[in-house]
Amino acid sequence: MRSLVLPASLALVLTGCGGSNFRPEQAGAVTAGETLPAPLVSDLREVGEYRLGPTDKIAIRVFGVPELSGDTQIEADGTVAVSLIGNVPASGETTQSLARTIQNRLGARYLRDPNVTVSIIEAQSQRVTLDGAVKTPGRYPIVGRTSLTEALALGQGLSDYGKASEVVVFRTVGGKRYAARFDLKAIRGGRLADPEIYGNDIVVVGTDAVRLALRDVASAAPILGLFYLIR
Repeated sequence: MRSLVLPASLALVLTGCGGSNFRPEQAGAVTAGETLPAPLVSDLREVGEYRLGPTDKIAIRVFGVPELSGDTQIEADGTVAVSLIGNVPASGETTQSLARTIQNRLGARYLRDPNVTVSIIEAQSQRVTLDGAVKTPGRYPIVGRTSLTEALALGQGLSDYGKASEVVVFRTVGGKRYAARFDLKAIRGGRLADPEIYGNDIVVVGTDAVRLALRDVASAAPILGLFYLIR
């Protein structure tokens, strides 16, 4: 019986795949261990809360006054048009702070003790980028507090060849680039906190070289077997 001889390039993959295919230390400043700094107050005025921005679709409700209630979109200049009081700055605000502004302006001239709420219909301005071994890479809108596992779920989770121990988050804080590696298995097992993900973060999942190489072996085996049979 002839022995199966792997192509040299594939054999090199199998013998060299024990090392990590990620080099987050080359991405700039790297935090120690599995930590990553949150955005500064100058980056997000209210850390952890969604900041409205141009093209976001929102619902404004004035309790008891349906004529002033409705769905609208934040304009390219960052303002939103509100009946009676005109354009109101909305970009960079939370839904709560925008509601307070509208409430104060209506209460100053038109209504007594108005009750205003603002909710997000469709978020467009703050997004997280998912890349690497994710089933559906791309840019996804995030609303409110979003954890790493929740962000990855937006991209349908890791692909069949994603490496759970090599999930790297890239973030710019105060103009400085940071990167940190996280282990999803430790997070899911409760041994590590699920870190918060912010707008403009980039999440990259590494590839499990062993599983990828085994897939290549499995796909090449029938061809190699046929090759040896006809020799």
